[in-house]
Amino acid sequence: MGNDLAIYVEAHRAIHVLSETARAIWTSLEEPLTFDELLYVMQEIFEADQETLRTDLQAALDQFVTLGIVVTCADCDDLASS
Repeated sequence: MGNDLAIYVEAHRAIHVLSETARAIWTSLEEPLTFDELLYVMQEIFEADQETLRTDLQAALDQFVTLGIVVTCADCDDLASS
């Protein structure tokens, strides 16, 4: 959709248009990263203090997990067995 990135979540039958920040997180997760690695990448992209960035990143990741579009390492064992 133009310069926007939209993700269709079949389970919710909903389309989510990602903000610039959410898009940066999403594209950075093409390869698995730890939270600290992802935080470092976001610090390279955005000029924000580390604590604000950490809080915002955690909130975005929590939302991604809730939507089912990102899994955490705690979920990796479940994926490997399916």
